[in-house]
Amino acid sequence: MALADFSTGLDLLQYSLKVASEPISATGLYSDDVKAAIRSAYFRMLTAEKWPFAIEERYFNILPPVTAHVISIIGSTVTLSAAVATSLVMSHFILDSDGAYSPYKVVSHTAGTAIVIIDSAYATASGVPTTGPCKFYFSDVFLASDAMAIWGPIRVRSAESVYGNSIIEIIPRNEFERKFFRQATYGANCTPTHACEIGYVSLTDERRVFRLGPMPESMAACIYDATIFKDLDFSGGAADIPVFRREDRAVLAYAALYDLLVGKDDSKAEIYLAKADGMLSQMKQKFLRQNTINRLVRA
Repeated sequence: MALADFSTGLDLLQYSLKVASEPISATGLYSDDVKAAIRSAYFRMLTAEKWPFAIEERYFNILPPVTAHVISIIGSTVTLSAAVATSLVMSHFILDSDGAYSPYKVVSHTAGTAIVIIDSAYATASGVPTTGPCKFYFSDVFLASDAMAIWGPIRVRSAESVYGNSIIEIIPRNEFERKFFRQATYGANCTPTHACEIGYVSLTDERRVFRLGPMPESMAACIYDATIFKDLDFSGGAADIPVFRREDRAVLAYAALYDLLVGKDDSKAEIYLAKADGMLSQMKQKFLRQNTINRLVRA
């Protein structure tokens, strides 16, 4: 019987209902609570560590900057001397005459037009011209929509000799801002050495956005490790198989049962917490012990 070895999310659901002394049914109010508890435990544990069985490689491209010429800046509206064919939204604008210290984020630009809206009114020192050559740097990159956790370092694969066989380290955002806010780019042949997570594209687009520093001057292809989102539908079918190894899937039921039994004021809750903690410790020993020295940093 599949229930004996927790093959699917349905097995976890039925086991949890049985232990909680509830009718074993995939429908009903309490079964919905159990599904939510199992999913919560599943996603929480899946992203807690860099489990080798849950990691997949994902990719993104670093784009070179777009060079243009500014004919006027009024407030936050930048007018270029010629239309830019591709959208500049999410790029960072730097006017050459202002140096590499005041990047502005582009919040609006329609491909094929010469009008660019930046994130705030342009400010510069007295006497510094607000016309002339400029660049739009693509230092913000969108990661895969199914990436639940990102693990560094990011590996750079490029034909550009300036990159060599480099890596990009993932660091906390506050550290990144201290390091790169006033040193946006180092000029020609500049390549990113660090990255930080800055959020999502939008409330309706949950792709995660990472910022590269220094701003890239050359194109490159990048590879990173990610814990991938894989849901459970509690159907007992092929789409209902947890990423965890079969012998370890019981930990999801134990963790969910702790939350459920606490809600019922059931004394068995602590028993299942101990079971979950014990199995999780065994998993860390089994899957993470050999990787301790080369452990990568999670974003």
